Amino acid sequence: MSQPGTPIPREIKAAAIVAFIGGGLFILPGVLLGGSTIAMLVAILHQHPGTSLRHGGPDFTYVLRTIGFWTALLISIGGAGIVVGRGLLRLREWARDAALAWSLGSTLLLLSFFALPQHIIGVRPSPVGIALMMVFLFPVSAWWLILFSREETKKLFGPAIPAAARIGRPEWLNENFVGKCVVAVGALAIVAFSANWIIHKNAAMREIERSRDALNGIRSWHMHTVRHIPGQPAENVDEDTLCPSFQRHTSSWVDAKCETRVRDSIHYFSDYYNLVDGLWLAATPRAGYNDPAIVECQTGPIGSDQNSLPLSAVIEDGSAERGNLKQVDGETCRDFEIYVPTPHDPQEGEFHFNICISEINHLPRETRRTPPDYDHEGVTVYSQWNAMSEPELPVEIPR
Repeated sequence: MSQPGTPIPREIKAAAIVAFIGGGLFILPGVLLGGSTIAMLVAILHQHPGTSLRHGGPDFTYVLRTIGFWTALLISIGGAGIVVGRGLLRLREWARDAALAWSLGSTLLLLSFFALPQHIIGVRPSPVGIALMMVFLFPVSAWWLILFSREETKKLFGPAIPAAARIGRPEWLNENFVGKCVVAVGALAIVAFSANWIIHKNAAMREIERSRDALNGIRSWHMHTVRHIPGQPAENVDEDTLCPSFQRHTSSWVDAKCETRVRDSIHYFSDYYNLVDGLWLAATPRAGYNDPAIVECQTGPIGSDQNSLPLSAVIEDGSAERGNLKQVDGETCRDFEIYVPTPHDPQEGEFHFNICISEINHLPRETRRTPPDYDHEGVTVYSQWNAMSEPELPVEIPR
């Protein structure tokens, strides 16, 4: 430990200031997160007297615990940074050791977000966001590693415990300690990035991304689904779509008299046609009605069948679990279980569905979902991708 009155080099002061600033940057969001949550809960209790937070349900409890964990973690890390900064200004040996540990630990922590699978860390962080953090943190880590490993810096801080009680560093580390640490961190970075590349290449979310990219090249497809609505007969629906101008929608159901009813319609550019007594008749447009064009051509086939969400939403906010291979209409596909948070939905806080994707062309073959309060599972089957190049129009409809 240094003697009182020992002058503090400017580099040590600068490192302490960085520790203070970094600590404040962690404490501030922690306080804001915890404070805003407490304020929200107080407002809820004030608006609904007699409400008990103990009966908020498992999802509510999980959210509160998660917020509490991150609040405590952010404040703890920030507080530790401020304590370390104060220790550096007082030239405490433990503060120098903590700075060295932070230099290596922060880099390895960020790299672990790249390397560890999503189901282990519980989140899927943005690689761009982690890379930006490393751009700012890695220079500081390298600077601290070099600064606090210098012999002159060690002499300023001095041993915190008697030399006889200190655990000696292995001989192979005594020479060029900083260089060897940098090489070790670099090697770990290469291993982490390589592991991340292998994991990401074979991860469930990567296959969802491949399917999204494959769908970008699709202009036509056939969709078949059976819709189950409580209190109504099951409805068989077939749709043939050719973007951007053609869609034929055919639905059939059995009415209360046990008779099969069929509704057949065509949407061609901005015109609509219905099949009536074997003839295709133009539908009369409603006054003031603006044709929205074919919705599926704008949003894509997945997400418009009531049994799924667009793959872009899955990639942005959801999670995916890889399932087994299965057969759909004689074709093999891989089943994936999808979960997408829907916090604004009053009935369900998470949209859950399954999608089966071909491992050959990465195109979806089937989506399945059982909505809340439904007794039947909705199943949609896709086929004939890009099989139609020209709209199949009846003779009554002019091209």
